[in-house]
Amino acid sequence: MLEFFGLLLKLFYLSIAMIFYTIFNLFASAGAYHQDKDMPGNDFIFVSAVCALVAIPMLFGAYPAAIVTWVAGLVSLFIGSKKNHEASDEFNPTFYFINLTFGVLIAVFMIVLFLGS
Repeated sequence: MLEFFGLLLKLFYLSIAMIFYTIFNLFASAGAYHQDKDMPGNDFIFVSAVCALVAIPMLFGAYPAAIVTWVAGLVSLFIGSKKNHEASDEFNPTFYFINLTFGVLIAVFMIVLFLGS
């Protein structure tokens, strides 16, 4: 019984990290829409935030599907970031590299929790 609550607590912490990560990406995408910067990758970044929001409730029911949805969101984020860099004169890959690194770390924690339970 105690092991179940430990797993539930880990899933709660993971979902909190996913929520912060998703809201950060959602605000970045919404800020670009608000400034009328019609970049070709903003739609992909928005879709990645939606994939991440869908993956959060899936953690508590269909855990392997949550991992696949999260990874699909990361791929969409990477595609959107690449399209934005190709279309703009500003080149700041460090921001997107750090953002993608945090997303991959969350995916690794999801896989570790799945294999450990």
